Amino acid sequence: MEKEKINPRNGAEETVQIQETGMKILRDERARASTLKKKVERRARLRLRKKKFIVFGVKKMILERTKKMKGESMWMDVFQVVVIF
Repeated sequence: MEKEKINPRNGAEETVQIQETGMKILRDERARASTLKKKVERRARLRLRKKKFIVFGVKKMILERTKKMKGESMWMDVFQVVVIF
């Protein structure tokens, strides 16, 4: 599993965890889900191109709240990346 920081425009802190089947994004509530989806799709295409996968699409699975260490709550968006082998 790879972890990577995205440089967001709106000051929201985002962490991308890329797994073989899906991606999880921790984000602040200010970040918009549609732009996140596009970011995930672009990142997945770039990542999986090396592994000879074709990204078919990205669908949002769930939206859950998580607690960070400081006690502030964050949203966790879980995206599933659909690939063709």
